[in-house]
Amino acid sequence: MAPDLPLSVPRAYLVITGAVWGVAWAAVAAVLFTGRRWAPRATLAVGAAFLLWTLADRLLFVRSEYALRTLPLGLAVALLASALVILTLRRPAVRRFFGEHTS
Repeated sequence: MAPDLPLSVPRAYLVITGAVWGVAWAAVAAVLFTGRRWAPRATLAVGAAFLLWTLADRLLFVRSEYALRTLPLGLAVALLASALVILTLRRPAVRRFFGEHTS
């Protein structure tokens, strides 16, 4: 049995949003591995949506002082990770894999 944690949202919300994002990221991983030409754009779109959702979720539903205090660091880490993904997708070898011209 899960511990009785103080939640600001129903448990079902956590399960549903986790499932939605899990399916979205699994789909992105699948198209990345197949080398589809549109896979990098799909990755960036899902990544941007995830970042916006995470930010909105924290701002709207998080009530603990600790979570609010760590929001700037969380945003910085998310932005750094996003920048690394973007830089990786822009590398010439990666662009060639997805059929983009690199000249």
